[in-house]
Amino acid sequence: MRQEDLAQALEITQRQLQKYETGINRIAAARLVTCARVLKVHVSWFYQSEASASKMSAKLSDEESALIDRYRLLTGRSRKALLDIALVLDGETVKKNRD
Repeated sequence: MRQEDLAQALEITQRQLQKYETGINRIAAARLVTCARVLKVHVSWFYQSEASASKMSAKLSDEESALIDRYRLLTGRSRKALLDIALVLDGETVKKNRD
């Protein structure tokens, strides 16, 4: 994503986005959450070290990364439902009333 596109999606100037990226200005938690949604990543992605992020992405395919990113955006029942689907596709029986 281009910097201009991200700034527009966040409804801020490109200059402000540059200040966030360089650490000149601090970014509010709410803005960081919005940024994560726009980039389709979990907020924790911003806190990974460069080495950790590259090591993880080297091990995962694009499909695996996309699935993990989407899973992290889900909550409660949606996460359980997705896991149940994966188990069924893998041939396992889904246990009723599982926590």
